[in-house]
Amino acid sequence: MDSSFKNAKFEWVKEMITSNFENMKINHIMQLGEGWMNTAYLINHELVFRFPKDKDGAIDIKK
Repeated sequence: MDSSFKNAKFEWVKEMITSNFENMKINHIMQLGEGWMNTAYLINHELVFRFPKDKDGAIDIKK
């Protein structure tokens, strides 16, 4: 993966998390995996956040 694209993805992930969890300080982001409908990221070596790729992925996460 192109490092500039990877950095842009991580910045987007950081922005989404901090906009919903204002008191969370993010020091580390690592992509854990990617499936058909979502991508998972490890935050600060302890929390996992899943982000949907599309509407179907959002419905799946909501379940």
